[in-house]
Amino acid sequence: MKVAVIGAGATGLIAARELQSEGHRAVVFERKNQLGGTWVYDSRVEADPLSLDPSREVVISSLYFSLRTNLPRHLMGDFGLGELIRFGAEVVRVERVDSGKDQWVVESRTSEVSSEEFFEAVVVCNGHHTEPRVAFLPGIEKWPGRQVHSHNYRHPEPYQNQVVVMIGNGPSAYDISREIATVAKEVHLSSRSPDVKVSRLGNHHNIWQHSKGVPFPLTELQSKWIAGTLSGKLLLPSEEEMLAEVEAHYKQMEENGIPKHHTHFLNPFGDWLSAQVGLPPLDERLKDVFWQLVMCLILQKDGYRDEMDIDSLIRSAT
Repeated sequence: MKVAVIGAGATGLIAARELQSEGHRAVVFERKNQLGGTWVYDSRVEADPLSLDPSREVVISSLYFSLRTNLPRHLMGDFGLGELIRFGAEVVRVERVDSGKDQWVVESRTSEVSSEEFFEAVVVCNGHHTEPRVAFLPGIEKWPGRQVHSHNYRHPEPYQNQVVVMIGNGPSAYDISREIATVAKEVHLSSRSPDVKVSRLGNHHNIWQHSKGVPFPLTELQSKWIAGTLSGKLLLPSEEEMLAEVEAHYKQMEENGIPKHHTHFLNPFGDWLSAQVGLPPLDERLKDVFWQLVMCLILQKDGYRDEMDIDSLIRSAT
């Protein structure tokens, strides 16, 4: 089957590999001239520092100059996918062809020409980090200070001797606040209070199906499912069954007092997905390594990327 893959970031590359392994002919469209997607550093920032102006020129990368990944390299590999990728080719339209069979027309554009091509399936891997989420704060538009989304942060120097408030408490806030603190007068971290306080039930740390999972192996499992489905080896549930499961999942979250923004925390889901594609669960050693790195991030431990001997961790876990 001829399959279009939109995007040559982490997810697109994994999808292309699994499609190829299943015998499909994958064509990967990447609008930039190198692979990596949002993980490719670009010194440019957008004209609108909050990235709200729909007419702005979009900068794909959200990386700041000093960023180093906190994902262990053991979760990745090189599979020679370069020949599948069409660099500098931006997909501008995908439309289903009304021909009585599964067929899609994909219109792409390069700096020189626009073209249309037909595919039997399309896998969308264009990401979502180019559209920053901006917190709604009543009256913030009247505040005279400068507002910048972390998507447009590159270096700490512009914040020299300033008082800075960081809104949010995710990984970017950890990194950027610590870096800005080396030059700023003051740095304040601000995060929302939980809507509902949930106490543990017995000794159960997780009482719903999903918790944050190891991202790239999870993407690999999802891609295996897609490739197997397109080959006819795996069958998807009916639309009614899917909707019923989604409704049941939200109901369980509500009953357990779990806010909806935790919907896509995925951990046991990975083991469930492994079973669906006929594979053993993700190696527990890799999970342990990943979670040790996550704890270092949460505890804001300096230098953990250099101090941790991941090879020794994996050997000791055998």
